[in-house]
Amino acid sequence: MESAPEIQAVLFDADGVVRRTKPDWLSRLKQLCGDPDRVQFLTDVFDAELPCLVGAGDFESSIAKVLKQWNSAATASDALNIWTMIDPDDTVFELIRALRSNGTISNSTARTTC
Repeated sequence: MESAPEIQAVLFDADGVVRRTKPDWLSRLKQLCGDPDRVQFLTDVFDAELPCLVGAGDFESSIAKVLKQWNSAATASDALNIWTMIDPDDTVFELIRALRSNGTISNSTARTTC
């Protein structure tokens, strides 16, 4: 019987694995919009991020346009403060350190804003 191949590298997804949003992140993001159609507002916010993921946009100006479109009283700075409410997951970082100390290549990847 053949033995299982040795794992040489592990790739972690940063969003929701290595780092997590604060518990009230989504509710605070929704509060940026006074309209009851918050699902579309959130879609517009995430769509505004897409060009930034490939270096083709500035998220601060993109989110400002979305806020204006939805007649939000919030500023782009308010939105960015909420958008960046993320914390590292210490348990996952401990796992990464253990893997690395055993010689396993460990890295993370993320959908990050520009």
